[in-house]
Amino acid sequence: MEKTNTGYPHIDKPWMKFYDENKVNKPFPEMTIYEYFKWMNRNHQDLIATSFYGNNITYGEMMEKIDDTAKGLYSIGVRDGDRVLELLPTLAPTAHLFYANSKIGGVSDFYDPRPDSVSPKVNGEKILSIIDREHIKHIIIFDQSYIPLLSEIEDQLIERGITDLVVVSIDDAMNLKSKINFFADGCNKYGIKDNIKKVLEMKKGSNEVKECLKKSKLNIITYFDLINNSRYTKPYTKEYVPNNLELIVHTSGTSGAFPKPLPLTNDNMNSHIHQLFAADYQYEPGTRIFQMLPYFASFGISDCAHFGFCCGANMIQVPIFSPEELPGDIIKSRAEVLTVAPEMLTPFLKSKKLSNVDLSFLKRITVGGGTFDREKDFIKFLKDHGATNCSVDTGHGMSEFAGSGAVNYGNHRVIGGMGAPLPYTTYMIVDSETKEPIRFKGNENTITGEAMVSGPCVTSGILDGNEIVHHYNIDGIDCIATGDSITMDRDGNMKFNTRIDRTFSRWDGFKYKSYIIENLIKQDERVENCVIVEYYDEDRMGNMPIAHITLRNNDISIDEQQQIIEELLEKYFFSNPSVSTRHIPSKFKFRDEMPLTPNNKTGYNILKKEGIDGTEFTVSFTESNLGISDLHIIKPSIKRLIMK
Repeated sequence: MEKTNTGYPHIDKPWMKFYDENKVNKPFPEMTIYEYFKWMNRNHQDLIATSFYGNNITYGEMMEKIDDTAKGLYSIGVRDGDRVLELLPTLAPTAHLFYANSKIGGVSDFYDPRPDSVSPKVNGEKILSIIDREHIKHIIIFDQSYIPLLSEIEDQLIERGITDLVVVSIDDAMNLKSKINFFADGCNKYGIKDNIKKVLEMKKGSNEVKECLKKSKLNIITYFDLINNSRYTKPYTKEYVPNNLELIVHTSGTSGAFPKPLPLTNDNMNSHIHQLFAADYQYEPGTRIFQMLPYFASFGISDCAHFGFCCGANMIQVPIFSPEELPGDIIKSRAEVLTVAPEMLTPFLKSKKLSNVDLSFLKRITVGGGTFDREKDFIKFLKDHGATNCSVDTGHGMSEFAGSGAVNYGNHRVIGGMGAPLPYTTYMIVDSETKEPIRFKGNENTITGEAMVSGPCVTSGILDGNEIVHHYNIDGIDCIATGDSITMDRDGNMKFNTRIDRTFSRWDGFKYKSYIIENLIKQDERVENCVIVEYYDEDRMGNMPIAHITLRNNDISIDEQQQIIEELLEKYFFSNPSVSTRHIPSKFKFRDEMPLTPNNKTGYNILKKEGIDGTEFTVSFTESNLGISDLHIIKPSIKRLIMK
């Protein structure tokens, strides 16, 4: 590439010096997602593709299972362009369904299988809105998600022409060996007595689901029967068509509280994987990757699943996890690579299980989805535990461009940075209001502004004629706005500053957009103002939201304050299909007034620094990556209120 020196990084692209020109110039793969996966593993037939409690499936076996799954999908009527809503956790059948859909031309539309409301009716309304908006023709669901998500809307599904329902069970990912290992693992974690109790509870829940499915008005097809009843079906294989839609993922609310669909094509996905190879950012075949990120998130399906499989890696599948148990699970799995959100690493620093454990088996930890505030602490932790050769790679990415667009690794790695743009991705720095490009002037070593991104990985942002993501044309470059304020140096290395709209990541990586929920709560006529900021939750070992509220009438009792919270939860969360229960602030604090900055603006940072002092109401509920339960409100301490 001819070097230029205009001062505009999107023109000069100084980061290209980090990459081998010969590798960068290799032609893009003109293949479907399925064909690319198959081509990349043509010599990996005997390597293990997926592992689940000792149930190992080789790449050769996986390809056979994908072909069998394609027959099953074709047998129930999935055709070229049909959209298949997949409500599934991270299991082997999920991967088989993803590639099988690509093989026959179906579009995998992945959505979170976790019920995010305590009301099945509200959950069902949300699913119906997705079905209508995204023109879904078929549904595949995890059995444990059926009752809370679909049981209330069967009549409406039939009205829409959806009469078949494919149900995937965790048993579909297990054999006898893995079931024995699963039970033994539970005994080690919880003790024999408690584990037997848990297993019996799981069995009871499973039986309830089976009984409910027996009474269903839909034609229930188990994943096992889907495969076995279609052995002699002969589906076609979809030929490559440039920029053909093959995947829909969902944001955590790009510009609102309701997750938005993001269309991704074969070329979006494959060019992203191709640029990681061009950047020498890859895994050796057989590398053991801890796969816990879900398929409905772009980072999970692209940077973890599709990339890992295309490397010929051994994907250790984790459909259910909890932060406190994560360190122990890593030790047991002997995984060499973790792809995680930064919040998921905090338990490592606090875990007593790791005090004298050798972690030298770790080779790489890729951190994305949020700011890694404890990066230095974690690097020291790894060295103290023998993982001196483990690289900790940060970066920057969005679902809108199929995962990561910049990676901080190798010789140009900078502590606290988010890396340089990948070779096929261009970052432009602009004024966030005018969108005018910013350039280096004189002796300036850094520039700061909003990041705009362009490249073959970027979604078109158009689904069925509707604009989901707005595109800009700046200096003749088609790009999208990230909403992130970043600082870039003259080499192209970048540092994240803040989300312009105050978005933060909860403990579980869920993107929380404060202003959306603030505006909801401020609709209540009793509320004068509401400001939501994050605080560090010691129990969850990550960020959670606290809502600071001023009322038009402050002269009310604690019981009356609690009643207001209960009514706010019912009106704006439980009965509202446009938001998730994960948007519920876990703390509410009533105050006489909001703190202000010297410029008389709301003091968001002042509220953050206040922290938690016991004068807050706590909205308590049990959370896992499968849903929530046991929600109740805990009053603040009377003693602390008197002290205040």
